[in-house]
Amino acid sequence: MINLPELRHKLHSMPELSGSEIQTSNIIYELLESLKPDTLLRNIGGHGILAVFDSGEPGNTVIFRADMDALPILETNQLPYSSKFAGVAHKCGHDGHMTMLCGFGVYCAQNPPLKGKIILLFQPAEETGSGAQSVLNDEKFAAYKPDYSFALHNLPGFPVNTVVLKDQTFAAASKGIIINLSGVHAHASEPEKGVSPGIVLSDLIRRLPLLANSNLENSDYSLITIVHASLGAPSFGTSPADAVIMLTLRAYDDNVMDAVTLDIVHTVEELSTLQKLKYSIK
Repeated sequence: MINLPELRHKLHSMPELSGSEIQTSNIIYELLESLKPDTLLRNIGGHGILAVFDSGEPGNTVIFRADMDALPILETNQLPYSSKFAGVAHKCGHDGHMTMLCGFGVYCAQNPPLKGKIILLFQPAEETGSGAQSVLNDEKFAAYKPDYSFALHNLPGFPVNTVVLKDQTFAAASKGIIINLSGVHAHASEPEKGVSPGIVLSDLIRRLPLLANSNLENSDYSLITIVHASLGAPSFGTSPADAVIMLTLRAYDDNVMDAVTLDIVHTVEELSTLQKLKYSIK
């Protein structure tokens, strides 16, 4: 019998970043192998795993999916199963998602489908946004054409063993934006001979979040969060030439996402041009 709490603790203690889920993949593969699915494939879209429970009868092909990767965040909890890897932690619950899907795999092994196929998909690199596309582009996955695909996210605060559903969109789409600003270096004693991005950086930090409509009750809800900013280098003798600001944009509607993105681009263009800075947006 597979001990699911122990499995989650084990996965939690050894988190791996997007695209590096090697040990995680090995643990999941060995567990699924013991369940003897009709098909078991590894290295799907990277370190992904696919297990098929096939009835042999006509019917729908249904995918149940969990993500595998962890985040580049320091584990601050003092637990017997805290992260063993400095600066990496399962802070988005993917250890729990994998454990739940393995538990469902145990159920599928004991209760095979009466028709169609059930596919368990362990998807890598969810946090970077690249894993899903890599799986879709993988020839090993192309042979399976699902009629339905289901996934879930842990949601603390609700009763145990509850699955929460919501009409329309459950979670906002997320877009990461990196803005690089480039000016001209100068000596700190003669900053007028250079072009520092400091003013534009500070203006962007102040103005960009105001472009969003963060009232959840509005249909055009959006959220802009500044996640990182840096200017120059820690040197007292230089006036900096380079700066970067990173932000996360969230919205429930594609048109709103596009409109706010355009507002961000126009704001960067306006401020950079005014201060004679070069810029790039990724």
